[in-house]
Amino acid sequence: MTELKKIRQAVIFAGGLGTRLRPLTYDRPKPMVLVNNRPFLEYLVRQLKENDIEELVLLLGYLPDRITEYFGDGHTFGLSIRYSITPVEDERGTRLRKAASMLDDYFLVMNSDSYWPLDLQKLVDFHNKHNALVSMTVYTNKDAVTKNNVLVDAQGIVRKYDVTRSHPALNGVDAAYRITSKKILKLIPEDNVSLEETVFPQLIFQNQLVGYLTDDRYWSIGTPEKLAATERFFRLQ
Repeated sequence: MTELKKIRQAVIFAGGLGTRLRPLTYDRPKPMVLVNNRPFLEYLVRQLKENDIEELVLLLGYLPDRITEYFGDGHTFGLSIRYSITPVEDERGTRLRKAASMLDDYFLVMNSDSYWPLDLQKLVDFHNKHNALVSMTVYTNKDAVTKNNVLVDAQGIVRKYDVTRSHPALNGVDAAYRITSKKILKLIPEDNVSLEETVFPQLIFQNQLVGYLTDDRYWSIGTPEKLAATERFFRLQ
């Protein structure tokens, strides 16, 4: 595989209903929930700019206008923003497949409800070392903040991705920052499919999913409790 010099494009999944944060998400999508009077998604956009990302593709579904009206074409934030808007029922694999024409050969994929202290160059260096189709960040979960869902071996290869979080040998948590090759789109069928349940098992079978283990904790707004903890984290920054 070609060695990456840099990643210029990021893709963020931002289309879900955010049901666990209701009633906050009745009138806004989850990434627009306020964290210390700022939409959570803005923290991610500013982080990407700090890591020299030039273009962001937002994959939207639920209440997309709340996001497009706030961020526009991205010039206020110092980068270009484009949007792929599909039905709210679409799973992540399907959202990514439908955005195919917008994607670079390699890009950074993120969720819209998680923040991890990204040093993109370190992740690029790790990716070049392993030459896999996907390099994901895996939090070592040293404080047991949640249940593990990933098993990474001593060579950095992901051996299991367990959405049930029940396998006894799991040793980390997917922090949802992933350098991704556009080639994975060939693994996504035309059905409405989950990225984690449909594509990741194929990558694992091919030894094409690797895990960048990190002791740096990620922060989430997925539940009211996690939202409160994330607000405290950013107040201290």
